Amino acid sequence: MNRKFVVPLVTFLALVGISLAAALQTNAPAVAATTATAAKCGAVRLAAVKYFTKTVSIMCDSKWMYVSSLEIPNDEMMVGITGWNQQVPLPFVMSDVLSTMWKIPLKAVYSKTTTATTGVGATALMVNGVPLFNATKPSKDGNQSSYQASADPLLTGELDRCDGHSGRGDDYHYHAYPACLVKALVTATKSSKAKNSLLGWSLDGFPVYGLSEANGAAVTKLDACLGHDLKNGIGYHYHFTTAAPYSPMCYHGVVPIENNPEHQPAAAAGRPAGGPTKVLITGMTFSLTGTSTLKYTYNGVEGSVSYTPAASADPNKQCWQFEYLNPPPGSPGSGSQLTCRAKNGKGS
Repeated sequence: MNRKFVVPLVTFLALVGISLAAALQTNAPAVAATTATAAKCGAVRLAAVKYFTKTVSIMCDSKWMYVSSLEIPNDEMMVGITGWNQQVPLPFVMSDVLSTMWKIPLKAVYSKTTTATTGVGATALMVNGVPLFNATKPSKDGNQSSYQASADPLLTGELDRCDGHSGRGDDYHYHAYPACLVKALVTATKSSKAKNSLLGWSLDGFPVYGLSEANGAAVTKLDACLGHDLKNGIGYHYHFTTAAPYSPMCYHGVVPIENNPEHQPAAAAGRPAGGPTKVLITGMTFSLTGTSTLKYTYNGVEGSVSYTPAASADPNKQCWQFEYLNPPPGSPGSGSQLTCRAKNGKGS
């Protein structure tokens, strides 16, 4: 895969004070962000993201970890999906040098009461910069705070072999245990022990681990939010599970208002939302600067969606030239179409 939209840390530091407020649409003083450095993130956080520097940069001040991410993994995407919403993975780039921006609290605050997730927006951010959503799709009746098998995208064939997919905004994210991320860590470190390592951070700031403890021990005595504190120096943390709901459906920490669904970084409208269809996605090649192609079969007929970055007359918009071959009913487009969306996301 060809990925050239690297976010240099020096450029990141120079721009974060200006772009952070735009990215998160908050009124926090921009000057606070200009004190951020990579060193302030600490060894654990820097070690967690060091294998994904082509798509993720982090910097920290006394309160926040700022994560700049393309929200595109360094591994396979979309292959194996059978219940497709006809969306594709597009990178969320805010400008020519800055990708989407997330804020994770450096010092999570434990709460005796829990806050349910909503099914709308992310619940955590993985170390490769890909957001994690819970295992419930936004439902028509608005009841998204509890697990429902009928709304589980894993059970309805909507997730790829990495337990991710592209949502209605052409945004790639996970809904369950990110097996391909773990495989990438094992390969990068040349050690199976990497599966026990830190996989991400919940939006309340607490760390998220995989199917085992950091020392390789079995996971036991999880609370309702799939978390616990073993009093071993790590503190409170969450885990993935192989059984539903796979990841936390509630927070045991205080979630900053910046991380509420309405304030999270989100791509602006581009293509219309696609209609659900039964296909088999057989392949996906992705390029940030060249042509990306998703291939599928529908009713025994091969089809594809290809898209290539295109020039935009508006510097505030990012464009792609889409090519549709044998699109199923409900496709967001047909033939050859130019699609553009605002770089700064929703509301921009």
